[in-house]
Amino acid sequence: MNAPRYYLAKYIPDLRRVEPRNIGVMVWTPRGISARFLAEKPERLGEVDGRSIPSFVTSTSAYKQWIQYWRAELDRPEVESVVVPGKHISRDCPDYMQVLAEASKGNFVLAEAGFLLDQVQDVEEATEFLFTSLVDSGMQEEPRDPTLDEVCDRLIEQTNLSNDPNFHSGFEVKCKIAEDVEDRFEFSHAYKNGSIKRLYQRVPLAKRKGAQRKNIHDAAWMFERVTQSDIVSRDNAVALVYAPSEIASETDVQRWLKVLGTVSRVVNVSNENEAHHEFAGLPALAFHH
Repeated sequence: MNAPRYYLAKYIPDLRRVEPRNIGVMVWTPRGISARFLAEKPERLGEVDGRSIPSFVTSTSAYKQWIQYWRAELDRPEVESVVVPGKHISRDCPDYMQVLAEASKGNFVLAEAGFLLDQVQDVEEATEFLFTSLVDSGMQEEPRDPTLDEVCDRLIEQTNLSNDPNFHSGFEVKCKIAEDVEDRFEFSHAYKNGSIKRLYQRVPLAKRKGAQRKNIHDAAWMFERVTQSDIVSRDNAVALVYAPSEIASETDVQRWLKVLGTVSRVVNVSNENEAHHEFAGLPALAFHH
C-alpha cells in the first residue's frame, strides 16, 4: 500500500511508567519524506536549540543525538535494517519508515501513527499540520538550563572526552530494584572501561518549584538505586548542576542540593576549574580496578 503515512517520534521520560510524549513527526510519501522535531532549528535541520528542549527530556545530549541520527537517516537513499543485517530498503518503499523505526532504543521511539486518507499535494504542509496537531501542544514548558548544558559540553570538548571510547553520553543502566523487578535509567554520561567507573547526571535547577522538585527527585532516585545495587559507589555517582552564587544562596536550592548530596557527589560546574578537574581526571580511571 503506497498511501502516505506518518510516524511519531516519541520520548519516554520514565521507562517504568511508559508514558511517551510526542517530540516529532515524520511523513512518508512515495515522492519524498518530511519531518519536524521539537526544539529543532528550522534554518539548520538536525541542530537543536538546547533552550527549547522540553523539560520532560532528562538528557539533552541524548535528545540532540537522536534528532541528528533521524535527520541523517532521512537524508540517505536507503536505510539498513538493524533486525536483518544487510537488508537495505529504498526510501521510496513503503517499508522504509518501519525499518527506520526498528532502531528505536530506550527512551526514544519511532512509532507508526496512521495513514493520510486525503491525497497529499504538499508533504511539508501535511507535516506542519500534523506537528501542530499532535506534537506542539502550545503548552509552555519549564525552560531548560542552557548554561549547564553549555558548560558541560564545552568541558567535554576541552578535555577531549568526546574522543575517549570509554566516555559515553546518554548511557543506559539496568538496575534491579526488587527480587523480580528491573528498572532502566538513562544517565547523562558514564565512564566505563570493563566496569562502570563513574555515572553523571545533569540536573537542571528549574525556576518552578514543581519542576525543580521533579528534577531533583528523579535524579536522587536514580542515584540511590545504582549505589544501593553497588553498580557504582556514592563518590562515583555525580550530580552536575549549574549554581552560581546568586542561585546557590537561595534557600530552596540549598535544600535541594543537600538532598542530592545524600545520594551522590555534587559538582557545581559554575566553578569551571573544579568541573574541569573532574572531567580531566576521568581517563585515569581506566587503569583503576
